[in-house]
Order: sequence, then C-alpha cells, then structure tokens
Amino acid sequence: MIGKTCARCLTHYQYLSSTTEAAEEKFSMLKRKDSLLKENDKLKLEKQSLLRSRDFVDAQSATLKKSMENLQRDMKNRDNMVQDVKQSLEQRRKELTICKAEITLLKKHMEGAQPTEDKTSGDVDRQTPSLESYKEEIHLVRKEIERLRSAKSSDAQPVGSLHSV
Repeated sequence: MIGKTCARCLTHYQYLSSTTEAAEEKFSMLKRKDSLLKENDKLKLEKQSLLRSRDFVDAQSATLKKSMENLQRDMKNRDNMVQDVKQSLEQRRKELTICKAEITLLKKHMEGAQPTEDKTSGDVDRQTPSLESYKEEIHLVRKEIERLRSAKSSDAQPVGSLHSV
C-alpha cells in the first residue's frame, strides 16, 4: 500500500507542479487570445474602412465616367454646331456674291437705260416708270445686302468663340 500511496503522491505532486505551469501557460494563452482578438477587431475595422473607401472610389469613378460621357456628347454637339455655322456662313457668302452680281448687273442696266437728251419726250416718259422700279429694286437689294452683312457678322462671332472653347 505504501507503494500505491507514493505513486499517488508522486502523481499528485506532478499534478500540483503542472497546474502551476498549466495555470501560467493558460494565463499566457489567455493574454495571447486577448491580443489576437484585439488585433482581429482592428483588422475588421480596417477592412470596413477599406470597403467604405472602395465604395467611395467606385462612386467617384462612376460620377467621373458619366461626366466624361456628357463632355464627349457636348463636344460632339459643339462640333456639329460649328459645322452647321460654317455651312450657313458659306451659304450666306454665296448669297452675298449673287446679290453683288445682281447689283452690278442692275447698275450696268441702269446706265444703259439712262434717258438721253436726244430721245423724244415719249420715250423718256415710258422709261421713267421703268427707272423708278429699278431704283426701288436696287434699294431693296441694298437692304438685303445690309441684312446679309449683319447676319454674316453675327454668324462669324460665334464661330470664333466656338474655336476658342
């Protein structure tokens, strides 16, 4: 029996000595566990922060993409407007050239239709209404030329400002 008691004592002694070590080890493991839990919480917070940052960057990216698409659409519209203005300007130039040619032709026709003192009074009376209608027509053509010039100058200004944009 004494052998059995000694064996038990030895086991109990080992248990007591190991419990101190076990307690220290358990305490160390609990400290390590707390440390890891704190680190894990920090990492979770950092992950949430990074996810919020990513969402913010994604939203900014989408906004910038829409803005870029709108700017490209605006540029295309401006290019179309510039082309329209150029075509309109060219058309007005052609109209002005035609009007100038008509004025020149009318002036030559008027010079040729001027009554001379050698003609009889009947011929002069017959040409006077014709001359008056030519003068009226010339007056109308001059007004049209002035209108075209003012339209041309107003068209030329936006074209210049569009190129500067």
